[in-house]
Amino acid sequence: MLDTIWDQVLTELHKGASQQKHPFRYTYFTTVDEYHQPFSRTVVLRRVWDDSPRLWIYTDERTPKVAHLQSNPKVSLLFYHPKQLLQVSIRGKCRVIKDEEIVQTYWNGVRQRSQNDYTTNVAPGTSIANPDHVSYDYDQPHFCILEVRPQEIEYLQLKRPNHIRALFTQKDSDEWDQTFLVP
Repeated sequence: MLDTIWDQVLTELHKGASQQKHPFRYTYFTTVDEYHQPFSRTVVLRRVWDDSPRLWIYTDERTPKVAHLQSNPKVSLLFYHPKQLLQVSIRGKCRVIKDEEIVQTYWNGVRQRSQNDYTTNVAPGTSIANPDHVSYDYDQPHFCILEVRPQEIEYLQLKRPNHIRALFTQKDSDEWDQTFLVP
């Protein structure tokens, strides 16, 4: 049964990255700031790699999350599927992908209207007088890729008569320990 649950988790994550209306498309991404406080925000799941699995998120390199990762690479992601009553929580380490060739390849695949998110003249979170005063510099994108490597994946299926909860903990690059937990 644990193998079936693992397959379900991977399937739902892949759907989240590939289907725009899938509930796993938008996930809560938590970092730890310089004051050791958790900082959560919603991000878009862009890609899931089969090996490990690894998850990719796009962001502006000037955001607080990138600064947080420089001092503490530990992150948490929380996914929820309301129709299935399924929650998946991922804890792992995140790195900023800096390889110019990789970044350029994926930047070229970002839709024009979405490129605005990575080309503002000032950093995201900067105070402005009016939302209409945001300006863009398409010659200077600040696009980067965050890669999350899960170390633990927790599954919670809410159902009656019994909820099902399982934990998958990475032993090495290819193997995961699997166990059921009390819901």
